Amino acid sequence: MRLGLIGCSMHWRSYASALRVLPDLEVVAVATAAPDERLAQFDGASGVTEATRRFETPEELLAAGGIDVVQVSTRLDLIGRWARAAMERGVPVMAEKPLAASLEELDGLHEVAQRTGVPVCAMHGQRGTPLVAAVRQAVQRGAIGTPLLAHSQKSYRWGPTRPEAFKDRRTFPGISPSIGIHVFDWLLWILGDRFEEVSGFESAAARPEWACASHVAYVLKLSDAGMATVTMDYLRPEAAPTHGDERIRIAGTAGVVEVSTGYGTGTLIDAQGVHELEVAPSLPWFAGFLSAAARWRGLPAPEIPHVLPQWEVFRATEVALKTQVAVETGTSVDLRQSPYRR
Repeated sequence: MRLGLIGCSMHWRSYASALRVLPDLEVVAVATAAPDERLAQFDGASGVTEATRRFETPEELLAAGGIDVVQVSTRLDLIGRWARAAMERGVPVMAEKPLAASLEELDGLHEVAQRTGVPVCAMHGQRGTPLVAAVRQAVQRGAIGTPLLAHSQKSYRWGPTRPEAFKDRRTFPGISPSIGIHVFDWLLWILGDRFEEVSGFESAAARPEWACASHVAYVLKLSDAGMATVTMDYLRPEAAPTHGDERIRIAGTAGVVEVSTGYGTGTLIDAQGVHELEVAPSLPWFAGFLSAAARWRGLPAPEIPHVLPQWEVFRATEVALKTQVAVETGTSVDLRQSPYRR
């Protein structure tokens, strides 16, 4: 299977995990997609060889053909543009998140997907995180009864620098679609599509010169008497043992499950007491999509579970974008009306 890489920003090395699972996967072409990207950044990257074709623009890469699937991982406001261009040419896409930088762009991508049938996915890779998957397994098997209350946290170091695009709202779609999307995706995956309404607040008080909020909090109304709170921040000290600390706590009628990825802990509390959460191996989410895309193209491919259904990618992106609207307008936004719900 021939893979092309468009862009070398954000989590662009994510494809490397699939090389270890799919021995026939080749990186056959690469292209820069943003003004601050350089072709030299691809040198030495996994699977990139002297034979890998190099292009200055995505247009050139797509026009040259010879690829079966493409990864788009570039500046956040450019992702949707190049994902759509690839899909229009019949090339399946794994895109950095968010899949789109606006609701209008998301609607356009959905129209192309529906019209062409070309598979498209986004890097909601925290479904592959063992502790996140363990929470889902506990909830799905009924270990906590009916889930009623959820709290999710994403806390990150800011680091020594951030891309200049994070300073301008025209090139940065907001903290919710950029990192919060992982939370809305795991809530969708764990609890199902129960989103009804969201409101929230954000602030850039820690770094007022940036368009990226330094901290944010949301409250979501879920169906069936459920509620969820979400906090995100770039306030994690540089001395912290890990870059990020994601926490999930879900309380139900028969127990509570909670995890911290930053400290590698997970517990389940039920009527029998406190138990260490059973953690499964990482899920090969990227390879799962590539395997499905290969079969769509009629290519031989191993059967690898595809844990990111297309409608869920669109739905999680929509919720993240609408949540950003809620904090920027100071209003409560309805999440029930959606063309992506199943």
